[in-house]
Formats: sequence, C-alpha cells, structure tokens
Amino acid sequence: HGVASESAFGLSTYSYFQITTLRDIEEGYRWGRVAVSLLESFDAQKLVPKLKILCYHMNFFLVEPLQSTSVGLLQCQREAAMVGDNEYASMGGNFYCAQNILCGSSLPIVEKECTALAMKMVQLHQIPICLTHLTNHQSVLKLIGSTKNPFHVVKAYIENEDQLLHHALSTGRLPLVEAIHFNRLYVAFFMKQYEEAAEYIGKYSPINSMLKRTCYTFYEGLTAFYLARNHSKPNYVEIGEKAMSLFQGLAKHSNWNWENKMLLLEAEWHFCKGDIAKAEGKYELAAESAKKHRFIHEEGLANDLFSAFYKSNGNVDKARRRVSDAKACYEKWGASALVDVLDFSGV
Repeated sequence: HGVASESAFGLSTYSYFQITTLRDIEEGYRWGRVAVSLLESFDAQKLVPKLKILCYHMNFFLVEPLQSTSVGLLQCQREAAMVGDNEYASMGGNFYCAQNILCGSSLPIVEKECTALAMKMVQLHQIPICLTHLTNHQSVLKLIGSTKNPFHVVKAYIENEDQLLHHALSTGRLPLVEAIHFNRLYVAFFMKQYEEAAEYIGKYSPINSMLKRTCYTFYEGLTAFYLARNHSKPNYVEIGEKAMSLFQGLAKHSNWNWENKMLLLEAEWHFCKGDIAKAEGKYELAAESAKKHRFIHEEGLANDLFSAFYKSNGNVDKARRRVSDAKACYEKWGASALVDVLDFSGV
C-alpha cells in the first residue's frame, strides 16, 4: 500500500531496534536518517520536529558530533514551538540542555538557558518534563558553585531534589529516578566524591536516554577503576573493563565523540595494572583528543586524573603542570566548584 507519514516513525523505531538490540550502529543511524528524509518529503510540518527530536536524542549523537546534534535539538525545539507542539518543544529543550552539559558547553550560559526553559515549561503546563529538566539544572548549579534552588519555579509541586527523588520512587517514575541518579553520579565524580559516586554503580542505569546511558557507563567505569586502585577492590576492575570495551566499539563510529573517553578509560586501566609507561601515554592522548574535539570539561578531567597519576608516582613537577591545566579548563567551562576541589597539596 506504499508509505505514509506514519511510516517514518516505524522506520525510526526500527533504527532504534538496530542500535539497541542488534548492536548495529551504522545501520541504525542510516535508517534513522531515512526516516527523517521520508517524513520531510510529506506535507507533515507538525510531525517533523517530533521525529527529529527523537532521532537526535536516541540515535544521531552516536555518529555525529555531540556539539552538532545539540544545535540540531535546539532547532527542532524551536520548530516544535512554532507548530504549537508544546510537549515536544519542552522535551526538545530538555534534551538540548542535558546534552549541552555533557558537551562541555559554557556552564554560565547553560544555566541561563535552563532557567529560561524551566519558566517556559511551567507557563506551558509541562510540569512532568520540567521536573526532569530541573534535575539537570541542579547539576549545573552544583558545578558552578551556586546555592540557588532551581525548584522554586515548581514549589507548589516539589521543593527540592531529595523530595523529587522520594516522589519518583514512591510513584514508580523510573525515568526520573534514573535522571537524578545519573546527574548525581556525574557531579560526584567531578567533585572527587568517589564514595558517593560508587553508590550509583550498577544502580538505575538510564535506559530511557541513550546518551545518558552511554555517559553513565563512562563515569561508572572511571569510578570503578578508582575504587579498584585506591580501595583494594579488584572486583571493580571488571566493571571498568566493560566500560572500556564499550567505548572502544563506539570510537569506531565516531572518533569525535568517543575517542577521548576511550583513551581515558584505557589510561586508568593501565594505571590499575601498574603499567606506568602505557598509562602515561594514554593520559596524554586523552587530554589531546578532548581538546581537539572541544570537550573542555573532559580535557580538564583528563588533566586532573593525569595529575593524580603523576603525584602517585612522585613526579611533582609534572603533577603541578597537569593540575594547573585542569584548573584552566574548569575555569573556561565555568565550573568554579571544581576549581575549588582541585588537589594542589604536595605539588
């Protein structure tokens, strides 16, 4: 009977199946692009932003640069608003802000965008989406060192993130629980609160966000290697190795997005194994790759972990240089709270 506009959504579902079930990223990406092209060939202006938001969020970022797909999400959010789709305009805005945090975009700018978006969501009565968005906003505020409470815009419903987590757990809103736990892992690792980060290992891995699920595995792997090395927990090495294996596979599809993460996991793995020379080379490459691909936050993280590596091996001069490089990156990112917790002792 031929194809219709609805066929595009079927193809997008098939593309997601290719990626998540058959583990064929290239084929999944191809079918996702076919779905968008098909829908654009119909007179379906109200449906195009919806489909593109889903594809950018669940598919395209695996292959295309994160910074590029972030811009795509913002454009889709605006298109959805123009056709009166308030739900998907809010959803697209939420995805855009969440992805900007993971891209290493300027945190002060992201904070302003988060504030404006939250107010707009409330005006549009998109409270469920707004609650998820506010957990991302909370992470930004923690990283920049602000005590502002983002939940004031929904104080009639929820007063803070702890209350939101309790509400999500008691009502079975698993995606919201996953979002809160991921954001807490993310912030805790950057803040060097490794014991808190460890609480989220193997717990509530985000299944409703492909990007957050992928990044969750990255920070889970780094946390596991830290625990294995510093707290004599060798069973955690396997968790780190699984994360490393995932990013070795992802890097084949997008060096831009995943190479620096793969290299940093490999550096931590060699450090755990006591292979100092290989670890040093991988740390160097991880920092260079993050800089080349414009992930300023992960360039800072690579230098921070590189400094800890040098310090543990008694190389004070190199440790001092690397922690200074990390400080410069975090300052450029706008993460004042991270600058305050950098370890300059002994260097």
